[in-house]
Amino acid sequence: MKKYLIIFVLFWFTNINSQNLKNEDISGVWKVTKVLRLPNKNIDKKLITSFKRAFFYFKKTQNFGLKTEHMSESFAKVTLSLSGRKWKIEGGKIYIGSEKNNYHSLIIKPFIKNKIYHFEFFKNKDLSFLLRVEKQ
Repeated sequence: MKKYLIIFVLFWFTNINSQNLKNEDISGVWKVTKVLRLPNKNIDKKLITSFKRAFFYFKKTQNFGLKTEHMSESFAKVTLSLSGRKWKIEGGKIYIGSEKNNYHSLIIKPFIKNKIYHFEFFKNKDLSFLLRVEKQ
């Protein structure tokens, strides 16, 4: 019984923290410091290098941007698909897109582990990453 109570309390606190995510917490520039997990399928190594040097821009105007210091062809396709998109927070996740696609161009789940920020993001079922990030 005690084990279930501990699990419930941990789940409850995790849920509370993720629901308290505010625009001010996310607004700004986030630099990728490390790629921790890659998609399951074979992926272009140049795309991985691009993500290792990427910056996520969450503007106060709700505009979103994704840039890199190393542009690969595949990264250019990703950024093109996200061009002109907006972002919003809902349920502890960041949704990027437009009203037309119900903000589902990209979904980012931000979290903190061992005092280090992470973005777990999903572009589609074949393209998902876990990134270590740092606010600039």
